[in-house]
Amino acid sequence: MNNYNNGFNTNSNYPNNQYSGGNVYNNYNQQVPSPQAQEQMSNQSSLAAGGNLYDFSQDLPQTSSNGYSNENTVYKSSKKKGGGFFAFLEFLIIVFLCLYIANDKGYIHIEFLDNLIPAKEVEEPKKDEKEEKEPTPEESVVTESKINIEYTNKAYYISNIGVNFNNVISPIFTKETKIGDLSDTDKLKAIITGLHTVDKAYKNIESEEEFKAVFPGKDISKKDKVTYVEASIVEEKYKAIFGEGLTNSSIDSTCPVFVYNDTYKKYYLDSDCMIQSNKLSMDYFVYKITSIDDYYHVYMTIDTYKENEDGTVSIYKDVEQKNLYKTISTTDFSNFKLSVDNYKEFDRYKVSFKKNGDTYLFDSIVKVENTDQA
Repeated sequence: MNNYNNGFNTNSNYPNNQYSGGNVYNNYNQQVPSPQAQEQMSNQSSLAAGGNLYDFSQDLPQTSSNGYSNENTVYKSSKKKGGGFFAFLEFLIIVFLCLYIANDKGYIHIEFLDNLIPAKEVEEPKKDEKEEKEPTPEESVVTESKINIEYTNKAYYISNIGVNFNNVISPIFTKETKIGDLSDTDKLKAIITGLHTVDKAYKNIESEEEFKAVFPGKDISKKDKVTYVEASIVEEKYKAIFGEGLTNSSIDSTCPVFVYNDTYKKYYLDSDCMIQSNKLSMDYFVYKITSIDDYYHVYMTIDTYKENEDGTVSIYKDVEQKNLYKTISTTDFSNFKLSVDNYKEFDRYKVSFKKNGDTYLFDSIVKVENTDQA
């Protein structure tokens, strides 16, 4: 014991409690445990470190007088207080939902809730696909007499495209023809020829002076073979069928010859070139005119006929003379004509005129294959 006190003054000037937090120096004044006691403490420390087998119950206070004992301690639960709050909250939610639903259904009206309820999207009723589609316009038959006469006349002019004395059958009946397929010469010739064959608008030349001025190299005896039509009539008819764009000019590449004279503002038809006919010709008949959208459609039927050497006439159903209708005498032929009674036995065509401003201009011609349209 004395060995541990050597070198240390137990009567130090430092108060005993100055370093009471560590109590370093005073520990050495305490009695040192015996070796047996040290060993026992060492064993207990080892057990505590390895398996926590040290019995801490010995270290706990055994009385409750110090206020730290858990014995007889009563804990008050906070569940009762919190449960009341949530129950009240649930009640408010239920009340709000009831009011919300009642307002939404219209049983009551609370303006405040209107802003909370999103506007309902009204689903538009689905339209039937058949209703959505615009009705298909129907082709209606024109009954107005003035329109029927006007467009029948126009269709007959179209039938004169490309004809001449050697071939009076227009090539437009052999294939579908559109306005873009025609040259300016084709259109002009259709008008000046049609004025001769359809409207019989040509007149005989009365003045020899005029005849010599227009045909300086022709003998005056040929004057009766030359007829004329006013250029203003040609221009008017051209505009009605083909629109603007006419350039007055002569056409002398085929027979008959058409001569335009700017001094007299006339077209002259010279038939002196005709030697003999091939005795082949054609007739046509308009059986109905319809309108649809921006179109007038002229439905017409045609026949071709040829005079035979034995004095009979062969009538054909088609433009190429492949389907014979019948052969009859010239006397019977003079009484024959295309009509509503027989037109379905012959080839039929649709001549279309498309609206352009205040009038309808030629658009196309096509053979009618479907008898329902005829």
